[in-house]
Amino acid sequence: MKSLLKKSVNAVLNPAGLSVVQSKVVDRSNRSLVVDRELTHYLGEVEAMLRATSLPQLKEKAHRHEIIVETFNLHMKPFYLANYLGLTLPLEGDVCEFGVSFGASSTLMANEIMETKKHLWLFDSFEGLPKPTEKDVLIDDMANLGSMEKYQGEMCQPKERVLGLLAKWGFPTPRLHVIPGFIEKTSKTATLPDKVSFAYVDFDFYEPILIALNLLEPRIHPKGYILVDDYGFFSAGAQAAVDEFVAAQKGKFVLTLPPAHAGKFAILSQP
Repeated sequence: MKSLLKKSVNAVLNPAGLSVVQSKVVDRSNRSLVVDRELTHYLGEVEAMLRATSLPQLKEKAHRHEIIVETFNLHMKPFYLANYLGLTLPLEGDVCEFGVSFGASSTLMANEIMETKKHLWLFDSFEGLPKPTEKDVLIDDMANLGSMEKYQGEMCQPKERVLGLLAKWGFPTPRLHVIPGFIEKTSKTATLPDKVSFAYVDFDFYEPILIALNLLEPRIHPKGYILVDDYGFFSAGAQAAVDEFVAAQKGKFVLTLPPAHAGKFAILSQP
């Protein structure tokens, strides 16, 4: 009877864009809104704490906390990403991300450069992780797969999901460049930015990380930053690629590690 009544009422309300729903659905929705609001408030407190301690140059930015909550990017790394990206905003050059996944960091960076003229370049296979090399020794089995070889093809996300997020937050399409495909091929065939002020490299494995770093070397601004994720985490190949690149540059780049609370990544800059 309740079901029949609900259908009858909705038949009248639906043309006006309204409907009757169960109270438990409303309660669940309200709880979600409350949680999101509290998380956003909490992130504001976290940012204030970081600004008072380890990130004194971190500037405030509208929608930063909402994006972190929506993309469930709930750790300290986004604040460090925003900080180093913020330091490069006055510099000439675009912003790059190598390894996009579903677009959490992409959306965060897009928001940070929204009011600038900088372009955002996103590189990802959109086919998941590539085949690991012998340098990609498993050190953190995040998905409990049992071996590094089983991670090939994992972390695959559709390009449309990333584009949808960026469109939702209003990033201008003419300033967005999405380069699909494995970097071993696209580095030779795709159009690349002439100058880069900031880059985030999150390719996980040795070979694509090293390729990305070598692509960035002649393009990165002398005062720019490159952040490489998973240094000392997941695959040993990430740290191997960074260390090998820095050594080959013979002093051109300085490697810095963040505080332990910030997560596992490397910060590359020029002295």
